[in-house]
Amino acid sequence: MNSPRRSHGDGTPGWPLRGGLRIPSAWMTRSLILLLCIATGASASERQVVLDAMEARPSGIWPRGYGHVVLGIPGSPEDEKAYVEPGGSFSPGFGTFGIQLLAENSDGEVEVASDFVPLAEMKQSWAWPLTTTVPGVRIETQDYSALWSRPDGRHWRLDLSSRRHPHVVVAIRSLGPAGGPVTNAVWDGRAIRINDRWDLVAADTPREIRIGYQNPTNLAVGDITSSQFGLGPRIIRSTTPSTALDQTHGWGRIVLVFGRETTLVIEDRRPPAPNPLSWRGTLPGVSLETPDDRFSDCLKAQVAQMLMGLVGTNSRPVDPNHHPVSRMRESASIAVALARAGQVAVSQQLCGTLAREDFLGEMGAEADGPGLSLWAILEVAAIARNKALDQWLLPHVDRKVRVIEGLLQTTETVRSPWTGPLAPSRLTREDAAVVADAAQDGLIQGRVGRQRPVLYVNATAHAGLRAAVAFYSRVNRRTESGRIAGIADVLQLAWNQAAARRNDPEPWAGALGPHPGWIAEDPKRLQTLLLSARTAGRTTNDLPRTRPENPSLLATEAHQLLLLGDPGRAWKDLNWFWSNQVAPDLYSWWEGSGHEDFPERWEGVRGWVMPPYLSPQYGTAAEITLLQLAMLAYPEESTPNPILVVGAGVPREWLEDPIRVEALQTAHGPVTWTWDPAARKVRVRAPGFPQNSVRLSGAFTQEATLERLR
Repeated sequence: MNSPRRSHGDGTPGWPLRGGLRIPSAWMTRSLILLLCIATGASASERQVVLDAMEARPSGIWPRGYGHVVLGIPGSPEDEKAYVEPGGSFSPGFGTFGIQLLAENSDGEVEVASDFVPLAEMKQSWAWPLTTTVPGVRIETQDYSALWSRPDGRHWRLDLSSRRHPHVVVAIRSLGPAGGPVTNAVWDGRAIRINDRWDLVAADTPREIRIGYQNPTNLAVGDITSSQFGLGPRIIRSTTPSTALDQTHGWGRIVLVFGRETTLVIEDRRPPAPNPLSWRGTLPGVSLETPDDRFSDCLKAQVAQMLMGLVGTNSRPVDPNHHPVSRMRESASIAVALARAGQVAVSQQLCGTLAREDFLGEMGAEADGPGLSLWAILEVAAIARNKALDQWLLPHVDRKVRVIEGLLQTTETVRSPWTGPLAPSRLTREDAAVVADAAQDGLIQGRVGRQRPVLYVNATAHAGLRAAVAFYSRVNRRTESGRIAGIADVLQLAWNQAAARRNDPEPWAGALGPHPGWIAEDPKRLQTLLLSARTAGRTTNDLPRTRPENPSLLATEAHQLLLLGDPGRAWKDLNWFWSNQVAPDLYSWWEGSGHEDFPERWEGVRGWVMPPYLSPQYGTAAEITLLQLAMLAYPEESTPNPILVVGAGVPREWLEDPIRVEALQTAHGPVTWTWDPAARKVRVRAPGFPQNSVRLSGAFTQEATLERLR
């Protein structure tokens, strides 16, 4: 029987598959073994191998190379993170192999391949499990529907069905979102085993198995033979001798052909590495019912992605296989965002690194580190109300307060070691050790990157000191609480005097404002500073002119404007994010351009070889989470007695439908509220706030009455 010669998934005519086939004596027990034996040991990096092949044949169906999201168990090591790209191409681990999805017609010709479906012609969504595991990704196109999920801690599952073609095809190859050399494959009558590690088991026996090499630089078809034994699948193999390139670079390829649908389970035979993180589920603890499904979908996606990006008890700013270490700004935001969203147990575990380190990340000893880390660990501690955590944090709080005091008082340049590798393309080691120059006018003259954003640095220091005041009071160190309150007041006065003198846009202006430190005494002046910096990079419609390399600042700016009473601009920015996702409908974000500073791990992988940016970006996910939660409720802390503000970001068009927000966490206790459109009433349960300390905002200001519940 002859096999089709126009149906393999790299888009070239014929099947460049060369491999071996062995029929063992055990066939009588319905066992069939296929072997691919490919030598490895290329001197070039895997990335370079793929780039060379792409240059030799640019018309091939190469991995998409952008828009991937990371899937995996929260806290799992980098190698155990899976990757899925738009359209459904998948790698079950870092540097493993790729799975490409295809649909064929009745003549065995490829009609569609997952790497080539245009973004505008697909619909993706997160699939939320009923059990306490991680979410899956569902992909819908006009040709096929696919769902990647993880039913337990050891297996990945693919549910694939064709919408209009007779055959769905699963192509296992070395190329993929995070692929690697395929050196051998075994078919035992039930499963395909890849590289002596991965078992791929289909619910139904494949109609056909095609096996050999996929040398993407050699288009020779060669001699193709097929065989079939008993009721097993038809086996198609190439008999043309392999080339030296094939044998060197491990272009193994196995293609499984099914009917209109199939279910495939992937099992990693290697036991998972120990995981120090304790977690239960990836959904937020806060429960929402809003008229706009995008709002709750986005919030759930942010929380799940932040959790799946964790390595051990540490967060990473971007894709954990790109970034080898935590970064203080993102780590602080992620810990607080998870805590406020109800993932309090996980956020407490993230406090270890934040407490121990004062300076963390590839830009050296940056001056915002002590204040941000102090604010973050104490915000988490206030939400957790865990006495054991308070006692463990106490010496770290004392040290961080001393560091901030020292920076406020220093008369000379302060240098410090830091944790993390240096980004050599941005700073010298000598420059990276500089925290701050001599203090001036009561303000820290601190360094962030290669800039001196004085207002931003001192706003973070003030946020840390304010959090320390409340913490010391809670642990009955009231004298220290009063002393730190005095330092914070002096800093606040100096900051506002400096802000009043400022006429040009402040570097890092988007991070100034009520969030997180409530330092500004003149909100209108602060809003002027924010808008002056905002205007330069905006169109006449107040939209970003270009995709910013640091989108977390844009999300932070939207948060500031919301708290300053400008929900319209905050919503404009949130809608802009929703319209500029890197993975359609999965609410995933980006940073920078290309491989940036730490490409080493991706050099050893066959995928993501020419990325336009780094993704996912978990710091942006954290800031969007904080923005969304503040739109629903936040404690205004500009006065000694906080006021709970409800509905600051609720738009008027939501008021015709019920709204429910349950268990939103704040430093003063959980908040639950509902909106009854028939009664035009907001009912609020917030035991941590006094009876007269709740204020309706946003569309509720003119439309609603308030009822406090006990």
